[in-house]
Amino acid sequence: MKSCVVIVVNLLFSSFCFAQQLTIEETVAYINANLEDEFELNILEGSNFKIFQDKSSDQYWKDYNNVMNQHFPNHSAYSTSYAKEWSYNGNLKKVQLKKSISYSNDFLLEFNCINNSPCFYISGFDYKVTFENNRLISKNKYLIPQYNKNTYKFELSFKNEHKRDKLYNAFRYLIELIKIDPKYNSIDEDPFSDENFHSLYTYISGKKTRDEIQLKSDAGTYYVLVDIEGISNEFVLDSGASEISISLNLERELISKGLLTKQDYLQPALYRIADGSITWKKRVNLKRVKVGDFIVNNVAASIGGERVPLLLGKSFLDNFNKWSIDNSTEKLILEK
Repeated sequence: MKSCVVIVVNLLFSSFCFAQQLTIEETVAYINANLEDEFELNILEGSNFKIFQDKSSDQYWKDYNNVMNQHFPNHSAYSTSYAKEWSYNGNLKKVQLKKSISYSNDFLLEFNCINNSPCFYISGFDYKVTFENNRLISKNKYLIPQYNKNTYKFELSFKNEHKRDKLYNAFRYLIELIKIDPKYNSIDEDPFSDENFHSLYTYISGKKTRDEIQLKSDAGTYYVLVDIEGISNEFVLDSGASEISISLNLERELISKGLLTKQDYLQPALYRIADGSITWKKRVNLKRVKVGDFIVNNVAASIGGERVPLLLGKSFLDNFNKWSIDNSTEKLILEK
């Protein structure tokens, strides 16, 4: 009888026998187990989170906007006013993570807001205490209203690089799980809701304002090299197609590499094909389509059969101010 090999790791435990995906709740438990006792991560309604600190330790939150020092300049136990309860509250779907090292050689885990748009705020409590002969007589706690402040960034500092890296991976995993779990996502079908509108907002990036891309000609058909999420293929340049069209095989490749997820699928649509018949197709949002020097982010595409031709259509081309084909040089000219 073949035995099942079990590998025990710090990330709770995993087994090739069951191959069950680690849940959000288990990931939060792992993060809290590896944070200092003074810290606690809670996932609130939707994808909102709260990270709480109630006393100082070697592991601490760096106050990027200097709000902590502004309101609580003295943390000494013998001061008349000090604060040890404060938290960051925000939305995990709007946070990007980064690893860095501070000038004092602390290992930092940075929480940055996407596009520098405020995605969390700081809140804290102040303690008013009274001492008599070095004995604590009274301790009153109250909220500092002006301490709430939208921020673009905060950092978690570690003395140990290995511990920081493990929690970096755990937080990244948690964010990806929350993005696709219906339990942590509110449903709003309004096309102008923040989740729907901004996720599909199409924009062009690239250093040039004009680029000429060499085409390949075969029997009167032009082909152009298209890079989708790092996967390159030759596409038929088809200005009559309303959208980019990818094959079922390319869809599977994108899924297998984690480049296409459940949240990238759009409402299916009906299409009229060359013989006049109408067909139903799945649609997806391609987050990154590169042709020449230009990258177009968030491009709608339909999905055909397993071996249908790959088509570069108007959902890509119409994002440019001007595009044309120079038949003499067989080049596609794009201008943004």
